[in-house]
Amino acid sequence: MDIKEPHVRYGLSYHTRPDGFVYYSVFHVSEEQEVPPGFVEFVIPEMTYLVTAHEGGSIEATYMQVNEWLEFSEYVPYTSDDQPYYDALPIKHEKYETDAERFEIRIPIINKNYKIVLR
Repeated sequence: MDIKEPHVRYGLSYHTRPDGFVYYSVFHVSEEQEVPPGFVEFVIPEMTYLVTAHEGGSIEATYMQVNEWLEFSEYVPYTSDDQPYYDALPIKHEKYETDAERFEIRIPIINKNYKIVLR
């Protein structure tokens, strides 16, 4: 497999279920990499992210801090109109590096005043 950063794994959580969430564990691979049988290709579009680190302790406390920051900012979590979400932070991308005690949290965000017009 042509993994670009073998020491980095991403955890992608999508809170699209009323009873939980859908989770993908992924690696960044080259464009030329064929999708092996039983695997799925997942393309993440370029976005603006709120980025923070979780350095141990309660993950819930870290996500509560993210929610608090968003509450007083000019940003809201990104969502798409064609998908229902069941969490205040509906999309969570986490970046894990081998042997690191901390991991990075990335929340896709948009400006509260930004409006998308589809034609």
